[in-house]
Amino acid sequence: MELSLHEIFMEVSKESSINKKSVILQEHDSKGLQIFLRCVFDDKVTWLVPDSKPPYEPNDAPEWDLADARLEQEALKIGRFIQVDGQTPVQGRDLTRTRREELFIQLLEGLHPTEANLLMSGVKKKIKYKGLTKRVVDKAFPDLI
Repeated sequence: MELSLHEIFMEVSKESSINKKSVILQEHDSKGLQIFLRCVFDDKVTWLVPDSKPPYEPNDAPEWDLADARLEQEALKIGRFIQVDGQTPVQGRDLTRTRREELFIQLLEGLHPTEANLLMSGVKKKIKYKGLTKRVVDKAFPDLI
C-alpha cells in the first residue's frame, strides 16, 4: 500500500529508536521523499516562496490519494521554489517572483490538506513529526545532506 509523505512521517514518529526511524524512511525510499527531506534539512537549500501561509483554497479530497496532486510526485518539480547554494535550479530560473508564487499556490490547492500543511511546514524548515530529525535522515540516506 502506497503511503503519503505525511503517513510515512507519522510512522517514523511512532518509533523510538533512530535505527527504526531510518529503516522506515529507507523502506519508503523514493526520489520525491529524498528531495523533500533535503529541502527541509539541508542548510544549503533556501526556499524562494514566503514561509507565511498564502491565500489558497484547500483541496476538498476526502483522502490524500484522491487529491489532484501528490507531494511525493510534485517534489520532483520543487526546483521551481528553491535555491541550492545560492543557485536556482533550471526548473525555476525563468520564473518571476509572481509566477513562482502563483505556481506554489496552485500546488497547495492540488494537494490534500495534510500534504499542503506538510509542504508549508517544510518551507519553514520545521516539520513537526516527533523524532524526524536531520540525524535520522542522515542515517537513512548518508549522502543526501
